[in-house]
Amino acid sequence: ATIQNLRPMRHRFAVTILAVIGAVVAALLANVGVAKSLVSVASLTCVIMPTPTVIMLTEWFLATRVLNVPTHFSRIVPFNQLPFVRWPALCALIAGCTVGVITSNVIPGTTALHVGICPLQPWLVAFLVYVPLRIIEYKRSVELERFRLERELVAEPITAASHDAHLHQ
Repeated sequence: ATIQNLRPMRHRFAVTILAVIGAVVAALLANVGVAKSLVSVASLTCVIMPTPTVIMLTEWFLATRVLNVPTHFSRIVPFNQLPFVRWPALCALIAGCTVGVITSNVIPGTTALHVGICPLQPWLVAFLVYVPLRIIEYKRSVELERFRLERELVAEPITAASHDAHLHQ
């Protein structure tokens, strides 16, 4: 569709042109010897790009199924309402990408570590790192909120009159 925006033409013709260009570029790159570079780029792309998505899907799963946190994933939260860093997610992202880069055989000398399907390992590591760290973060936030509420209750003694006044507000 992009080529059709540049110059009006039939869709089949545009697809044919793009397919031929893609085949020619692939043949040239294979003959020039950059196939290894393309494999490296593809390996890194399938590690680095989907790992944050795995972490976000894990957050959705934890929030809706495990922690039962009332969240609205359809609403985009403004940056000023977000924490500066979500440490469990950052740790999971670093761990997953590190495992992915090491096991993808992109770095010379890591051939022995190239076992199994390269993209699945960083996704699994990111998941396994994120779940316990996020649960710990959630439990800590619940404890801090409970402590804050208890402190407020102790600071303001509840009498029958203040309780009735609070109910009628």
